[in-house]
Amino acid sequence: MNNVIEPLRPATPAEIDQLVNIYEQLLPESIQFVSILQDIVRIKATLHGTALEQASHRFRKTIYVPNKTHSIQFGTFLAIGMDEDIFVMVNTLEQPPSELEDAMRKTSYIKWHLNPMFVIGGDNGIRESLYKVVDERGILHSITLTSDCINYWMHRETAATLSYDVPDDVELKPLHVEHAKTIDDLWPHKYNVSLRYFETVIQYNGGLGLFDKNDGQLVACVIKNDHDGIGLVLLQSASKSV
Repeated sequence: MNNVIEPLRPATPAEIDQLVNIYEQLLPESIQFVSILQDIVRIKATLHGTALEQASHRFRKTIYVPNKTHSIQFGTFLAIGMDEDIFVMVNTLEQPPSELEDAMRKTSYIKWHLNPMFVIGGDNGIRESLYKVVDERGILHSITLTSDCINYWMHRETAATLSYDVPDDVELKPLHVEHAKTIDDLWPHKYNVSLRYFETVIQYNGGLGLFDKNDGQLVACVIKNDHDGIGLVLLQSASKSV
């Protein structure tokens, strides 16, 4: 990498605004990209000092753009978390995604040896480029490739008319940080620093829980994840009425 010019650089606030504007023109299909860009900006504006240091590294993402004059030309960006919990979201509007593929291949900002988790949209060209870069590194055989993240959306006017009934034996209340341990224990994808992630999610993004009126036990919950979307719904297996 010493002889390779770094293909990426951190985006300026103005460039992030441009990216958001580009993807807002493509709503609703681009909702996941608008959401993560806006969420990163919000977190950076909200967390400072000790609060920032204690936050999950999955929340502490930096947005990178191509290291060139017209960096926003194709809407190419990589949002990369910190070393302890690296999540990488990438996207581009270029077809084929040559600029993005070259960036993933050459950048030093992706710490491949730390096994980052990639999040991509439904673009098959981007998926193929990612597979190609991973295969070139000789690690395709050692990683798990899944496609289990689907975004659902509805117009806000429709959402405002929805109604729901809460069963009589439970009550709906906001989640608090102390509930993170229960959620982490229930989550089937638990990993070594996932508790810290849930603590940060609840503290800064919020969530709702259904609590048993008799013993106060958390029986079901939903949180807003680090992509600024509804990212986790958990239900205690013993709960019958929810």
